[in-house]
Amino acid sequence: MAGDRTDKIHDRVRLVLGIDAIDKIPSNLLYGKIDDLQRRIAEDALCIEGSASLVVSGGTVSEPSGFFRFKQIVLGTGSKIQPTELDVNEYDALTRISPSTTGAEEFFKRWGGTLTFYSLDNGTYTAFLYKVPSTNVSTTVDPETPQTFDLAIEYGTVAELAPLVGGMEIAGNYYALYEKEFRRALNAWRRTKDKGFSIYYHDF
Repeated sequence: MAGDRTDKIHDRVRLVLGIDAIDKIPSNLLYGKIDDLQRRIAEDALCIEGSASLVVSGGTVSEPSGFFRFKQIVLGTGSKIQPTELDVNEYDALTRISPSTTGAEEFFKRWGGTLTFYSLDNGTYTAFLYKVPSTNVSTTVDPETPQTFDLAIEYGTVAELAPLVGGMEIAGNYYALYEKEFRRALNAWRRTKDKGFSIYYHDF
């Protein structure tokens, strides 16, 4: 059932932190920390994927829901590009120094929910994305990250919350457990992919 994974993580964290933590760590704080961990894992593991239709006009398009990074954009010719994200200052400096040239390496910036491309022509494109979670966990909503990462989320949540109840030694131990479990889960998840990770990101 939806929410079962979240409930299991929640209850196991409570068990480690002990009954004395209930007053100091309300459930909304615990669920928020689970959200933080699933987002961190999604960013580090690139384990949530999706697609979106980009309607580019004047070099800009609204940022797709949950967007973290482009895997690739399919152009009208059937060729594919993987734009490089620059921060706002780097992008603005690039446009001052070098005029946009069609066919050049593609760059983009994000600002206020808008993506601005350096040289991408107006048109509609299919984009394949790496995403971050777009929903918050609850008793009825599970993490969007693959289930193989649930134990890493549990360990990370304990590590983050233990200092709030004076559990500094527990925090240190569980940070180490988190790092070990994250690597194990990442390797296990990679083996479920059709292609080796060495070509997984640059997938075109």
